[in-house]
Amino acid sequence: MGFLDLFKRRKKEEKLEKIKLGDLDRWILNKKEEVENKKNALSNLIKEKIIQLTQESEKNIETLEKIDFKKMKVEEKAKIMVRENLNYYVKYLNEFSKSDLLNRERIGYGKKKFKLFFKKH
Repeated sequence: MGFLDLFKRRKKEEKLEKIKLGDLDRWILNKKEEVENKKNALSNLIKEKIIQLTQESEKNIETLEKIDFKKMKVEEKAKIMVRENLNYYVKYLNEFSKSDLLNRERIGYGKKKFKLFFKKH
């Protein structure tokens, strides 16, 4: 099951279950456990994706920092502009990748940083 598959709408046949009144408590507990298991699986998938994104961004940051502008055959003014924009990009990317995205209390902070990052660029 892929991450994006969760957002696709599927037509499901509705199944009506007949439950005896005496089995209602057990049925509710089973359904609650099913939902909790699905929630945990989704949470783990999201955590894995966040860790993967962070690791990939750290590798890409290293690559961006190694760019040598001296070898490029363009005007010095253009080199300076591109270098400064790249420095800002790397700075915000560093802040974003170093923020604690796995901490639930900081998720709002991560959203703000993410929006701020794409608003500026």
